[in-house]
Amino acid sequence: MVGRNGATDPVVRLAACAGDATGRANWWSTTPKRVKLQVPSEDAVWFHRGAFSLLEAPCKQLSVCKSPTTKFKLQSNQSMTILCDYEIKALCTDGMVQNYEEALVNPASLDLRLGDTIMIESAENLDMRPLSIAGRTADNPYELKPGQFILAQTIEVFNMPENIAGLFFLKSSRAREGYENLHAGYADPGWNGSVLTLELKNSRQLLPLPLYPGMKIGQMVFFRMSQKPVLSYAQVGHYNKDLSTTGSKQLDQQG
Repeated sequence: MVGRNGATDPVVRLAACAGDATGRANWWSTTPKRVKLQVPSEDAVWFHRGAFSLLEAPCKQLSVCKSPTTKFKLQSNQSMTILCDYEIKALCTDGMVQNYEEALVNPASLDLRLGDTIMIESAENLDMRPLSIAGRTADNPYELKPGQFILAQTIEVFNMPENIAGLFFLKSSRAREGYENLHAGYADPGWNGSVLTLELKNSRQLLPLPLYPGMKIGQMVFFRMSQKPVLSYAQVGHYNKDLSTTGSKQLDQQG
């Protein structure tokens, strides 16, 4: 973090970050790095998992030297922003989200509903097997047992523009009821033709939790990126065109 009272040649300390799911090499090491920032003012800069934004941006240009031969520049008018309700509505109407309903739009997110297929553990092997919950209702739900882990899916199908990313969060009411999400719900720019696969767990110790199609399970927050990526998820991603709950494709490749 670089504060207003920092040195004239500010230095920010970066946390370690693992490689991404595609196996591409990245510039983060397994130990914290120090990277010099060319910042003409002392305004704060926040780094997290390779994404960065200016908390205050009167400065004209920020340069991040990621390697001796690579330099990325972020102009002050290109900072990443969270989309508001009318921006979400416009993009969903244009096809970013299929099976979209306007009533699901919040001030800065879109509610997502549980689909009709889950995947449960199998005692025979590491693969998880699909199970339909199509006939389940709030009065006759599938019961997620205490400590049980499943994969599930959304009703909504995503076609992310190449300058928009998304991040999934549980609804706060669901979290308070004992549902847990394993924080893997990231939507890369260019991810397309797919429902969102959810990694859900019952964190309660004594009672099961209900699951049924159409229940509001979480919400997607959308971000407009500073710039389009060189390669979008449409070109490098493993999980495009997945219209049902999908297990690990990395596991499939290993097995």
